[in-house]
Amino acid sequence: MRARQERRTAVINTVNNSYPTNNSYPTNNYITQAAASPLFTLRAANLRSTSDQPFAKNGTFTRYVARRIVAVLKTGGVTITCVGGIYGGANKTAPVIVSALQSFLGLSGVGKIIDLPLTALLFTDVRTETPILSLTTGSIGAATADIFLFGDIVD
Repeated sequence: MRARQERRTAVINTVNNSYPTNNSYPTNNYITQAAASPLFTLRAANLRSTSDQPFAKNGTFTRYVARRIVAVLKTGGVTITCVGGIYGGANKTAPVIVSALQSFLGLSGVGKIIDLPLTALLFTDVRTETPILSLTTGSIGAATADIFLFGDIVD
């Protein structure tokens, strides 16, 4: 019983940085951060295709700053030969958001996740275009991934 009480009092109230005084489980003001929503989403991206695959915009904004891109393998297996980038223009035209040399090898099984590194320019520039996945070399086996671009809206 004493161990359970000690665990209960170890929760810190994030609003006023205090400990609960009534030795009970927290009821409110204990959420530290809400989950971020992606600005753009590409569902079921075909990792065999070298055709342009545009993302869908999630919201009614115009200007944004990209902060992070995450890919999650949804179907298929190892993406050994899958290499390519994400661009702001059709047919692999500038601006380059993720390098054309980016490997998707880390997506080695369903549910695996990789962070796609942004080009250095993106950390300082406001963007307006819709991202487009365009692979240089597709995967040898069938595979799909969901890709999410997170960032800040600056309208």
